[in-house]
Amino acid sequence: MHYRTGQIVRFRDREWVVLPSPESDLLRLRPIGGSELESCHVFLPLLEAVQHDLPSESIQPALFPEPDPDHVLDHQAVKLTIDSARLLLRDGAVPFRCLGRISVRPHPYQFVPLLMALRLRPVRILIADDVGVGKTIEALLIARELFDRGEIQRIGVLCPPYLVDQWQKEMKEKFNLDAVAIRSSTLARLERQTPPDQSVFNYYPFFVASIDLVKLENYRPIFIQHAPEFIIIDEVHGCARPPQADRSKVRHQRYRFVSELAEKPDRHFVLLTATPHSGYEDSFLSILGFLNPAFETYDLNVLSEEDRKFLARHFIQRRRADVAEWLNVKTHFPERISEEIAYSFSPDYRKFFHDVFKFANKIVKSAETLSRGRRKLRHWAALSLLRAIMSSPATAETALRLRLERGESFDKRTSSGIDSETNDMSVEVPGDLSDMDLMTDEDLIDDLFRPEVSDNPEAEIQTDVAPSTAVSTLTERREWTDYERKKLRGFIHQASSIKENWRKSDRKVSTLLEKVQNLLNDGFHPIIWCRYVPTVKYLKEILDEQLLPSKSNLQILAITGEISDDERHARIEAIDTKAPRVLIATDCLSEGINLQDYFDAVIHYDLPWNPNRLEQREGRVDRFGQSRERVRTVLLYGRDNPVDGAVLEILLKKARTIHKQLGIILPLPESSEGIMEAVFQSLFVRVTQKAFEKPLLDFMDILDAETNRRIRSIEKQWDRALQREMKNRTRFTQRAIKPDEIARLVEETDSILGKPEDALVFLQAVLMRLNIDLTQIKPDRPSLPTLYRLDLKRLPDPIRYRLPSPSEILLFGTESPIPPQAEFLGRNHPLIEALAEYILFRAMNPDDHEADFSRVGILRTRSVSEWTAIFVSRPRYELKFRTDHRPPQLAEEVFFIGFERLDSPRPLPESRMRDLLENARPTGNISGPEKREMAREALNLWRDRLNHEIKATLQQRAQHLKTRYRNLRRETKIPIPDITLIDPPDLLALLVFAPHRRHLRSFSSTSMEA
Repeated sequence: MHYRTGQIVRFRDREWVVLPSPESDLLRLRPIGGSELESCHVFLPLLEAVQHDLPSESIQPALFPEPDPDHVLDHQAVKLTIDSARLLLRDGAVPFRCLGRISVRPHPYQFVPLLMALRLRPVRILIADDVGVGKTIEALLIARELFDRGEIQRIGVLCPPYLVDQWQKEMKEKFNLDAVAIRSSTLARLERQTPPDQSVFNYYPFFVASIDLVKLENYRPIFIQHAPEFIIIDEVHGCARPPQADRSKVRHQRYRFVSELAEKPDRHFVLLTATPHSGYEDSFLSILGFLNPAFETYDLNVLSEEDRKFLARHFIQRRRADVAEWLNVKTHFPERISEEIAYSFSPDYRKFFHDVFKFANKIVKSAETLSRGRRKLRHWAALSLLRAIMSSPATAETALRLRLERGESFDKRTSSGIDSETNDMSVEVPGDLSDMDLMTDEDLIDDLFRPEVSDNPEAEIQTDVAPSTAVSTLTERREWTDYERKKLRGFIHQASSIKENWRKSDRKVSTLLEKVQNLLNDGFHPIIWCRYVPTVKYLKEILDEQLLPSKSNLQILAITGEISDDERHARIEAIDTKAPRVLIATDCLSEGINLQDYFDAVIHYDLPWNPNRLEQREGRVDRFGQSRERVRTVLLYGRDNPVDGAVLEILLKKARTIHKQLGIILPLPESSEGIMEAVFQSLFVRVTQKAFEKPLLDFMDILDAETNRRIRSIEKQWDRALQREMKNRTRFTQRAIKPDEIARLVEETDSILGKPEDALVFLQAVLMRLNIDLTQIKPDRPSLPTLYRLDLKRLPDPIRYRLPSPSEILLFGTESPIPPQAEFLGRNHPLIEALAEYILFRAMNPDDHEADFSRVGILRTRSVSEWTAIFVSRPRYELKFRTDHRPPQLAEEVFFIGFERLDSPRPLPESRMRDLLENARPTGNISGPEKREMAREALNLWRDRLNHEIKATLQQRAQHLKTRYRNLRRETKIPIPDITLIDPPDLLALLVFAPHRRHLRSFSSTSMEA
């Protein structure tokens, strides 16, 4: 027997719908009154082998059962049956097929990249929308749509390692794509679960992988060979071709890796970044070259209109202001209120800082006669000392004490860089590297020691340990003199004294305490960002001591890189959002975990040395989903600290100015580490004791002429970059795709699948019929969504047992942003799916003793003056592709066909049917025999008109669906499927409206005799 997609068959005393199957030997079946969760697979060769001996196992053609005219209820019971069937639609006959399977409602502007993608083949698109606009949703919409159209079978996401878990969660929870996470910590387990003849990269259809793992030589060739046909690359600016001056091996590896992936011409690419332009034109063009090699030859300053339009088909870049109100739908983005707060050194801290500064200065100067490698080593040792001192006395003490103790215990050290007594892990030096190699290899020295001092958000490894490796390395190689060791011991004593007497000596932490209390009093929940672990622990101890006695319900959390990713997520998710809270964290949390549900203020306790790190920290709370109208950000800096002054004046103030104008932080035109190194070299030479005593330094006057010239040049480049970025965002906001086109497509989809609010309306109607209360919780602030509380224990057992959550109470909302303690209730929520299946099953299998849902409804109403019937059909269409190897697909909808009068039926306009379904109210009773007779007459009318008006109308719907397919892909050469109606179409339900005045009814003679 040939099984056709969409056909109804009978198997094991039950009717099923044949679903598309990628394997010819597997038959996929779904119950006619159920969802795909109840679907099953039949292995046809085995079935053929046994059905001769077991006739009951045979599969036979069947028809959709007609409604039972003897089981008639009110029209509300039938409407719930209709709504259930609509909410269970997954393969909808709609423009955007993915909307039947996702658990999120995209904002209208997020459909624009999807429409762009549907007009490309292959799909190669760069989405460069602002931070927090929703690029993840936009990319996964494209992936899910192509998957549901059968154009792709596998999806891979490549991202920095800190984003892997977040992507995996978004794919599972919002797009129902069960992806595996491929990281160094999971790869071995996944390989054990993979068949021997396959690789991890082609065995799992959906995965999220760390790009820094798969780019390595061990995995790159295997990944290139088995890579999926659809790839999303997040933070793609980190894969651009580096400038010639950038010797970063990581950047070059990423660029070569992505370039090799892009060589396959039919591979789909969706590239994501909020900062596509790093300031280097060639780097930006290399990203565009991943989409099309021709783009790499463009001169963006003199683009022709034809070239601009061609590029605009592949590139979209929008600011928050462009999408904040689109299609009359407002998207809430918070306003960022920023301030800078200065503190002054106490006499003790000023002396401590100045003593260390002079010592660091001597370290640098003492290396003038040494080799370049040794000068580099001394340079990093000096910076390590300074950054430790600037963070906190606790970090300073930890860095100095551990490394001094290690130097004095030379015989106990191991070659791996792990102290056998303290078990303290430093940066590991390759085992085959000699001391001489280390002293002469400048690149190696930079690679080893830069991560613990600088703030490079794109670094392969992020570290928040106390910055002591360079100091340790000097000590271990006996580079320190006895005098220098004596000075280090004195610094340790000073740091310890300041830490113990912080109230008097550490004005930085005193300023922080005052600001935290003010924010808490104003109802804010701040994150305090630190650079190093010891500083976090230091602040945690002080805040616990000072704040908890007066605020018993205050939650103070500390999170650092010492704990695993899973533990970090667990601690965040355990936060009580009803109580005040403070988080103290290192930059291990500034990437990968969105914190807008829990926090709404940021304090930079340690100034970042890279503007991108500043934006990453603040972007954790300043993004879509933040419920507050305003978020607060605070920069703490030392008024008499020349290092803080240099960072603030040269890097951060300029970045803030650009953020106010553009809405994002533009990348520096060159490495911030290089700038700061030049600044420090100048400061080491020129800063004196008197400089520390001035109330506010003019840092530009202190720096030498060459460093000043370099900084002014960078500022000019930054200004040019700002003008270029503003121009590009005007060019590539995608004005070619009109809002009304998106509105029409979304409206047509909603007419078949239902509107976003329909899930709540359906739930309320079902609960009312089941006599179950739903509690509405009003928000504290207008910007917060309304929440609802449902006692799940009161639900019928068949529904309750279907729910995955063991909780007895469901707290949910239906609009974004959803608080973390609540769930989003959409059409694909397990509760809605379970209710719809329950109702449809009861309607399809009526029980006279519990007649609560039905497929037949009779209503006497003043809304009609003639006998009127509305037939609810669930037509199924087969989508068959002639020119490729895709299996046939299924499309379904719930469609209404109406007639007036029985003796000479007239078709009912769609608007009239909609009005009756929504507004008709009962105005009189109808006896049971009369109801049943009306139902039989309506069924006779359906049978009589089925092969005439009804089939013709549904054939027109099939043609309309084909036209829609053609219009969406009109600019591509993608084959349009043949779309045919599965005959006969289902009659799901019927509603009869009888006029209030009996003499206006028009019955047949049989009806009059009855």
